[in-house]
Amino acid sequence: VSGDVGYTFAGLLFTPRLGLKADAISGDKNLKDGTLGTFNPLFPRLPYFSEANLVAPMNLLDIQPNATFAITPKVSLNIGWNPFWKQETADAVYSSALVPVKGTASGSGRYIGQQLSATLAWAATSHLNVAGTYVHYTPGERVRQAGGQDGDFVAVWAQYLF
Repeated sequence: VSGDVGYTFAGLLFTPRLGLKADAISGDKNLKDGTLGTFNPLFPRLPYFSEANLVAPMNLLDIQPNATFAITPKVSLNIGWNPFWKQETADAVYSSALVPVKGTASGSGRYIGQQLSATLAWAATSHLNVAGTYVHYTPGERVRQAGGQDGDFVAVWAQYLF
């Protein structure tokens, strides 16, 4: 289950849009019963949660409050906070390669970690868009115990439209 809702304050400076995205994606309750209960996204459209693409849409609960500002008619800024939890504690955390992260199955904790993101987009012309993003990821205790560390991701890209 996934949702993305928001409200745009058209009369305010920078036309802010406050949004909320949320996902509930099933995990496996019992890893030893011979039945796979983890949702398999088959061919997911990645990146799913951010351009950093650190977590797969499997065994996951997440909520992402975000805000978008129209700095100018052609430049927008989106900032968001995205904490992640395991949907089933018995199951693992899954990487963007759709494989379990070693050492993250079982345990009693659900918290996986969180990411903070900022994306700046510019519609340079009617045919050219340029954007950049920064994502900071802070892993939860279970992921740290499995070797996970804080991480930063930066990307810049251009899109040419025909």
